[in-house]
Amino acid sequence: MPLLCPCLPCCSHQDSELKRLSTSVSEGSYYDTTNPTSKHRKTIPIHKHGIQWQVHEILTRQCDTNDEKLRLLKFTGEILAGAESAVSKPGDWAFLQVILTALPSEEKRKDDCRNLISALEKDGVSMSILDSALDTPLLRAMKCGNRGAVDALLYTRCDINATDRYSSTCLIYAAQHDERETVKTILQQFSKTVNLDKTDYANYTALAYAACGNNFQLCSLLLNAGARPDVNSTSPLFLAVSNNASDALIQLLISHGASVNVSNSDGLTALAAAAKTRRPNIVFLLIESGANYSANWYKNPAFNIALNMDHLEILKIFIDRGVDILCSNPKGFSVVHEACCQGSVQFLSHVISTTAVNLDARNRQRQTAAHLAAQYGHSSCLEVLFHAGTDCWSLDPRGQTALELSLFHNRSGCVMFFVDNPVFPRQRLFSTMHVLHNDYDQEALARKPAVGLFTSRMIVEWGEGQQVDTLFQMCVISIRRYLGQKPASRVTKLPLPEKVRDNIVGFR
Repeated sequence: MPLLCPCLPCCSHQDSELKRLSTSVSEGSYYDTTNPTSKHRKTIPIHKHGIQWQVHEILTRQCDTNDEKLRLLKFTGEILAGAESAVSKPGDWAFLQVILTALPSEEKRKDDCRNLISALEKDGVSMSILDSALDTPLLRAMKCGNRGAVDALLYTRCDINATDRYSSTCLIYAAQHDERETVKTILQQFSKTVNLDKTDYANYTALAYAACGNNFQLCSLLLNAGARPDVNSTSPLFLAVSNNASDALIQLLISHGASVNVSNSDGLTALAAAAKTRRPNIVFLLIESGANYSANWYKNPAFNIALNMDHLEILKIFIDRGVDILCSNPKGFSVVHEACCQGSVQFLSHVISTTAVNLDARNRQRQTAAHLAAQYGHSSCLEVLFHAGTDCWSLDPRGQTALELSLFHNRSGCVMFFVDNPVFPRQRLFSTMHVLHNDYDQEALARKPAVGLFTSRMIVEWGEGQQVDTLFQMCVISIRRYLGQKPASRVTKLPLPEKVRDNIVGFR
């Protein structure tokens, strides 16, 4: 039964009711249908061949029964309520605009929307006319989110492949906003004409948007309807992996022939995306499905991404499949050098314990792994290298040790590694402070908190319980320069013994 059709007692009463409503629509007014007892009429401006006249003509000519005419007339009266400014514009598009913006989206009004749009189409209203934004009625209804109008328009002879200014079709918008029922209707009504592989301005297809949204059901619908998993340079598989889609969706795309080696504009494949999202199970699945990767560690983007994140499980997958970690890149960096630059302490420990690597090997800049770890501030890597037997006091081409590099680059964690390690000779530490005092710009060093921290610790060790000598005076001068011209207000914040603090404040 029609949802808006009242239960009228007899045909004669139906005829009189139909005549009253039909006359009021043709005259440009109608009763307030929200209040059945209201006797006030709402008037809409009348134009020759305008909306009211068209509605009256469409409904009286195209509807077959009195019941349908009565229901649609009352339904049209509700639609036109409050639309005075819009209906004053003559022309087909003005009429369609009112209908599209006023049609209800409720599921219970679906049949009424279909009947009214169908009547308009039969009366000659074009469903392909463009508005000022170059949108067809179907695209306008889709953008407005009016499901009732979209559903009704999909049952007309509309152009399903029509695009807007962004080259998007109705199918692309439906997939982008997870309108599964709309996609189902499109695939059913336009199975032979819809372009499933149409791309928008971003080169995304409907399947690509569904994959981005991790929408398994929508992807399954499109793939079963014949959508290609690889169109142009846009890979739904890459988008699914990059957006942490479910394992089931990724397997679905692969099973439908999605290429595991298609790369994006940056040259990254789905394998690199899986490493970036920390998913070793997907890395394994892609490799088993035929994903290509380089046998050299520095030419393997996925390996380097995992190395940067210190994801040992993914790195082991590549190592177990023959990736060479003993070679060096063109700059002379070994995998140990790179691990120290990135702070990949887990991988560094694994490589040292399982592979015979030269920890004191130098790159093209004559730097060791210890130099790089100190320069980039990775104290954990320094500790691993120290316990593995590396020489932490070797010099780089500028004659700097790892401690000096950590001081120069303001790496407090690495400085404390050297200061707090009782194995390191204290004389080397004091010698480093002497080098800082004589060979570096003191104003530049004064702006580095790591230098102040180091000097404070050295002055504590040297001055506690000992007389002030030349080296101690040098330490006092260094820390005075770090504290500034008025050290008394700042020296109390340093962990210094009282005797040392007094010497700093009173030293001339």
